[in-house]
Amino acid sequence: MSWAAAMCWKWARAAAERQHALLATLPSQVAARVQWLDAPPAEPWQGALLANEVLDALPVECFEWQPDAPLARGVVLDATGELQWQTQPAPPALRAEILRLHGNLPWHAGYASELCTRVGPWIAEMTRSLASGVALFIDYGLPRHEYYHAERSAGTLRCHYRQRAHDDPFAHPGMEDITAWVDFTRVAEAADAASLDVLGFATQAALLLGLGIEEEIMSAQDETTRIRRGQRSAAAADAARDGRALQGHRAGAQLQRAARGLRPPGPEAFAVKLSILDLAHVPVGSDVSQALRSTLDLARHVDGLGYTRYWLAEHHNMPGIASAATAVVIGQVAAVTQRIRVGAGGIMLPNHSPLVIAEQFGTLEALFPGRIDLGLGRAPGTDGLTWRALRRDPRAAEHFPDDVQELQQLLGPVQPGQRVRAVPGAGSNVPLWILGSSLFGAQLAAHLGLPYAFASHFAPASLHSAMRVYKERFQPSAQLQQPWAMAGCNVICAPTDEEARHLFTSLQRVVIGLVTGSPGRLAPPEPIDPLPPHVQQAVDGFLGCSFVGSPATVRAGLEAFISECGADELIVASAIFDPAARRRSYELLASAVSLDS
Repeated sequence: MSWAAAMCWKWARAAAERQHALLATLPSQVAARVQWLDAPPAEPWQGALLANEVLDALPVECFEWQPDAPLARGVVLDATGELQWQTQPAPPALRAEILRLHGNLPWHAGYASELCTRVGPWIAEMTRSLASGVALFIDYGLPRHEYYHAERSAGTLRCHYRQRAHDDPFAHPGMEDITAWVDFTRVAEAADAASLDVLGFATQAALLLGLGIEEEIMSAQDETTRIRRGQRSAAAADAARDGRALQGHRAGAQLQRAARGLRPPGPEAFAVKLSILDLAHVPVGSDVSQALRSTLDLARHVDGLGYTRYWLAEHHNMPGIASAATAVVIGQVAAVTQRIRVGAGGIMLPNHSPLVIAEQFGTLEALFPGRIDLGLGRAPGTDGLTWRALRRDPRAAEHFPDDVQELQQLLGPVQPGQRVRAVPGAGSNVPLWILGSSLFGAQLAAHLGLPYAFASHFAPASLHSAMRVYKERFQPSAQLQQPWAMAGCNVICAPTDEEARHLFTSLQRVVIGLVTGSPGRLAPPEPIDPLPPHVQQAVDGFLGCSFVGSPATVRAGLEAFISECGADELIVASAIFDPAARRRSYELLASAVSLDS
């Protein structure tokens, strides 16, 4: 059978009969391409396996965490004949699974969730006879570190009755759809065990954005684009018939690139400004005081090397980052430097009132005139529990565009009749930047005529689309007449490629901790053992815009990156454990790209 033929497994007789009836209404050439199967093919086959909302229908085992003995949650009848939960000590196999999941997660007593041990056998059975091809699993779910987050203390079990969702599985016995979300880390582990090559997993939003859905939607208003899109669809259909679609279709190539972190080289010369993003890491064995002193030492050191800006970021409740009070640290950095611009990369505006930010940065501008930047993001910059401790309005991010414009007004000249003023701040015209990692920020920056900074140092998937949309849609403003786009990247520069790769392992370990749900501090560099393919893929995706090596190696990588993305400026993060090696990295980078000191 050709891999392009649709293959359907018959899970429910009634559903199959309805689908048969529907197919009978379709043109014969379409219906002829569907073959019904009651079980996976016995003979080897090549093709595509698509499982849409199948995994969340597999049975799960519910559990409750108790530190002394994990409990299994079962269902019994009470004295009145009603269904109710009952707990008992978890059987040995379930107990072992629960303990494996728990690891070092801070579950509290009574934490409840579920797990699905049937994913592995199901994937093995479905793919046993798959000689070559691709399997795509689409479902509600999360990676393990998010699925079993301590704040998700009631699991993901959900019920649907007459198109309404609720969380009581006993409300309508036998009449409702009961499902649980999917632990996609378990799916990846099962695929590894089945000898499949795991390309990775992503949220539906990330996948669709990576494939360019926003561009497609926006361009749909243009008739020429619609015609071209139709031509592409026809070409893709032709390719599917002769087996070329996976290799030739634009979306397939983008998905493969996103999954594997590939970057095609570029030929143009390096010719952009270079700036620094300092996350104020608190390394292992250090403390916040030492980390902040290291930040000030680095700022003094690079002040005369030719870098344009020195930015700090807002992060909360992160033991490994010391820049939570971002405006305070910016003031200290500005005080120990003379020429370099200093700013926020960025302030998470939904965490604050525009007036407070206008006053803070108006004060900084008054103290250090002409040297302050204000980058604005709409993410919380922290986890959900801390997000609530910040007294953040749950819908604050929805008001981000309005808050940016309010901030512009507060930093601009006082208008007749304006009763609320930022003092200091009014009339300071501190330059604003929009920060982002998707097309939302690109469109907002373009609409407001503001410079745009893309967070490709940790989320590079939509970089090229965002840059293109920003520059195509830019509208001149009083602050900026031409578009100005900045891209983030990680740079580790050392005298040799080998030494740089060794230093890079510190950042790699931080990212491994993030993607596996065990975040930690920047640690000394040391070799990294081979990772499971899905973890390696996630790490590679996170660090896809990283340039590690000797000065010549780094320069060549940056030249290609600039040519590829079209940035006007790069902002460089260098997470290096040893402060002296970090200072040397910035020295070597400045020399490699011939910055004007």
